[in-house]
Amino acid sequence: MTGFLRQNPVLKTKKQYRIDSMRVNSATSDILKAWFQKLEVPAIKAIKPENHWNIDEAGIMEGQGENGLVVGSAKKRFIQKKQPGSRAWTSFIECISAAGKALHPLVIFKGKSVQKQWFNNHLKQYTGWKFDATENGWTSDATALK
Repeated sequence: MTGFLRQNPVLKTKKQYRIDSMRVNSATSDILKAWFQKLEVPAIKAIKPENHWNIDEAGIMEGQGENGLVVGSAKKRFIQKKQPGSRAWTSFIECISAAGKALHPLVIFKGKSVQKQWFNNHLKQYTGWKFDATENGWTSDATALK
């Protein structure tokens, strides 16, 4: 492997990260172009700056081990590995306004409802956090409105 990498300096070993195949397949250029076109709609452009919010979503997949090393472009930090969506996904969402107001985190589990037995009896450190469940553990329009 060392000799191969020496002969191909555009390649290096990189940490891979796993991403659900449905997420990869849903991020087509047509879908992304349509989303950015919505930003040009007059009603969207008229939204006041104090009503601008930034949301960041991250998640973990149940039962997944450490990310491994793979060979990929030396110009990229990570290599994406597509995998089947057969495991439970839990999403974590943070949201902050342009004015600096932060909402409590939201945790979205895969399921029909949030179950009390999923939690430790001592949730004091999570006061104000929101917990929800969706069919796939991802955020949805309905979740965002809630």
